[in-house]
Amino acid sequence: MSLLHQIKEKAAGQATSNELQQHARAVFLSNGIPTRKNEEWKYFSFKPTFDHDLTWVDGANQQLPINTQLHNIKANRLVFVNGQLDIQYSEILDQIPGLIVCSMEEASALHGAIFTQHFGKYASIENESLNALNTAFDPQGSFVYIPKGAVCEYPFFIQHVTTSIDYASFSQLRNLWIIGANASASFIESYESIGSNKCLTNVVSEIAIAENAQVNSYKLQQQQAVAQLNHYTQINQSAHSNVKQITVSMCGEIVRNNLHFKLNGPAADCMLHGLYFTDKKRLVDNHTRVDHVSPHCTSDEKYKGILTDESTAVFNGKIQVHLDAQKTAAYQRNQNILLSDKATINTKPQLEIFADDVKCTHGATIGRLDEKSLFYLRSRGIPEAVAKSMLLKAYAKDITDAIDEPSLTLFIEQFIEANI
Repeated sequence: MSLLHQIKEKAAGQATSNELQQHARAVFLSNGIPTRKNEEWKYFSFKPTFDHDLTWVDGANQQLPINTQLHNIKANRLVFVNGQLDIQYSEILDQIPGLIVCSMEEASALHGAIFTQHFGKYASIENESLNALNTAFDPQGSFVYIPKGAVCEYPFFIQHVTTSIDYASFSQLRNLWIIGANASASFIESYESIGSNKCLTNVVSEIAIAENAQVNSYKLQQQQAVAQLNHYTQINQSAHSNVKQITVSMCGEIVRNNLHFKLNGPAADCMLHGLYFTDKKRLVDNHTRVDHVSPHCTSDEKYKGILTDESTAVFNGKIQVHLDAQKTAAYQRNQNILLSDKATINTKPQLEIFADDVKCTHGATIGRLDEKSLFYLRSRGIPEAVAKSMLLKAYAKDITDAIDEPSLTLFIEQFIEANI
């Protein structure tokens, strides 16, 4: 039975009094899976995967070999397997009054007032049918509430593992993080998979950031070669808040990222940087959008790609400066290195400006490794593979240097050495 047919049966057979979930099911059933006829999905569609026979997995297996490569980072750690919290590997170090760190299921049951106030209030479902699908059923994943004025000493390391060991699988994950006024926190997300069968993971993250809050967020996507990942992230910022978001896509058959920022208050600042690697016939599709709604806000966007073999990457970035968003400063660039004649990059940086007192730039570059630099290194006895690795690490350095966790930076550099 196809995954799409299973979803329709599940929607028809699960009654709920939750109006949001009912509406989300109606939206998904009406809109269906986006196809390449949709401009936002013109280079690929998940529809063939939904037509495949995938089993909707639910529940954790305590015996799974969890990846512990980054467990040397001292952190508030939550490990989820197929959306279920794995207590064995999870630990909360920060003991802050009012801090809530738990699963979405626990948040819904024990912290209903806060959960209901924020869940489904940021990530749109009207024109995003995969968001609607995620919202339509009981959420599984991480919930973090950081109270006003809290300064978190340790980062929140949230590790999501999906499995396809015995059969092709489908899972849905959800993250809801609320950061209070004048609070500060760092997050590390890791998306991984275990198993050699086809795997599709549909993720929605909602992040609400209050006035004067400071947030650093790092996202690692390192799933198996047969895994597919769709991740929609909505970040809403209030006045004078500051957010740094860095997304690193390292593996997976197909990775689709939708990253949306909404700068709702004056003097909000965001940095969104990305680094992506593609090889074989894999695809990474990054769609970003920054809405400058209020005046005196800044956004700094830089995405860099390294492509080889017959792989494909997509960058579609839009900055929209709204009518009242005077004194906006917005910068966007996409840079790509192609290591193969058969690799393909489709890049489309965009600006839509409705205010007249702004500073905005955008651009894209596509090229190869610098032959003179490569020759220089090789002429000094450095093997070609090592020389290429050195140049690629230098190319990625302005992205990795922005990461405040040295172990994370080293992990990415070692990946470049081993795989590129």
